[in-house]
Amino acid sequence: MVQFLSSPPSPKTINSVVIRPLDGQRSFVFHPFLESYKHVVSPQVTKESFGLFSISTYFRNGITDNEFQVTIVLPAIDDKDAKNNYNKVQRFKRLVTPSVSELQKQTGLVKMSINPIMKRRIGYITSVNEDIDLEAGFAAGYPKVIRLSFTFSVDELYEATIGRTGGRRTKRPKPLGQKDQQPNEKKKTTTAARAQAAQAKKKIKAKT
Repeated sequence: MVQFLSSPPSPKTINSVVIRPLDGQRSFVFHPFLESYKHVVSPQVTKESFGLFSISTYFRNGITDNEFQVTIVLPAIDDKDAKNNYNKVQRFKRLVTPSVSELQKQTGLVKMSINPIMKRRIGYITSVNEDIDLEAGFAAGYPKVIRLSFTFSVDELYEATIGRTGGRRTKRPKPLGQKDQQPNEKKKTTTAARAQAAQAKKKIKAKT
């Protein structure tokens, strides 16, 4: 059953599908019909057997695979809307089919949210399927109805280290084993360095 996210479809609506590339590209904002929405979570767990009776046990050996499989329908209300929908879908497909020059400049990492059912997550668009409804016909040479299916894979490691904001400045991580200096420790280090420099100058003057 096709369900509409929000009516009427305008940029001011609360419900929307928003995909924002983190490498400076233009964002994708859709106000579509939502045909399907699946959240697939696949833990990295292996099963092993031990002993004469092959007693089974499970071990977690990696980060959980976290995917969102979404299908949206983009209907056009006029010729201009049909053209905009088509061009936006073609641009969207470039996220998974970049050129050689785009590979050198773009990371492919995006922030995605589907209000109100999916909060902002960070990851990659890993597959895109465009289906044009031929029975619906065309407007000014562009399809009136486009069905867009795509898979969004969450980058769990990125979210764990950077956070889900993705765009805010964060402190540079310290090397393993190195602790952050407290303000008092920094002052002590600075004072000691100045004292050593002063003693060195006195020694140089004494020799001259």
